[in-house]
Amino acid sequence: MEPHDTFEGSPWGAEPTEDWNDPAYWANQYRELLAEADPWERDQTIDGDVSLLVWMLTEAGELPLSSPQTLLDAGCGIALIPHLLTFWGFQVTAIDLCPQAIEIGSHHQPTEVAICTYPVYYQIPRPRPGQPPGGPVAYRVGDWLTADLPSFGVICCRNSLRCSTKPNWRRSLLRFHDLLVPGGVLLLETQNAIGIQGEVEDLLDECGFTRLVVGVERDPSARYRIDFWPTG
Repeated sequence: MEPHDTFEGSPWGAEPTEDWNDPAYWANQYRELLAEADPWERDQTIDGDVSLLVWMLTEAGELPLSSPQTLLDAGCGIALIPHLLTFWGFQVTAIDLCPQAIEIGSHHQPTEVAICTYPVYYQIPRPRPGQPPGGPVAYRVGDWLTADLPSFGVICCRNSLRCSTKPNWRRSLLRFHDLLVPGGVLLLETQNAIGIQGEVEDLLDECGFTRLVVGVERDPSARYRIDFWPTG
C-alpha cells in the first residue's frame, strides 16, 4: 500500500481494518446485539440516531423536495431509519453486505402511527397533503461498489466507512459520485472517525464533490455533499 493510501489519523481511535467490509464480522455483531439482555443498547442500534439524520437533512435545505426523491441508504445495517426516510417521502433503496442486516431490517415494518412517535427535534419539510409517501423500502444484499444500481437524488452513508481503510473510502466516494444525479447530494456521517476529518474532506474534493451551503444557489451539474463530524 502506498504511503498516501494510509490515513494519518485513526478512524475510531484504532487502526483501519478490513473487518468492517466482512459480512461475517457484522453477522456476529448482530447476533450478539439481538441476544443482549439489556434492551437499551439493542434499541439504540435499531432505532438509530434519528435526530442526527434530521439535522443533516435540515442542513441540506430543500433536499427532501428535490427531484428525484430517490435515496440510497448505503450500509443500512439494522436501523429503522430507511422506514423513516420513506415516511418523509423518499423512495429508498437500502443496501448492505451482510444478509443478516437485510433480514433483520426488512422484518421491522413499523406502522405510520409508530413512526410518528419517533422524536424529531428539527423542522423538516413533509410531503404535500395528499402526496403519497415513498412506499416500501427496497432492501438489497450487496456491495455498493459493484451492485447494479440506478442513479439517486440522495445517497446517505451513516457511519459505514468509519473503520475502513483509506483506499475503500476513495473507491466508495468515487462510486457515490457516479451514482448521484447532477445536483444530487451525498449525506456522509462520520461519527467518531477520530483524526481523519481533513483527509476525508480532501478525498471528497478529489472525488469531485462540492460542499453544499444552505441558501447558496446550486449548480445543477454538480454533485454536492454534506459531511457531519460529531466527534471527529
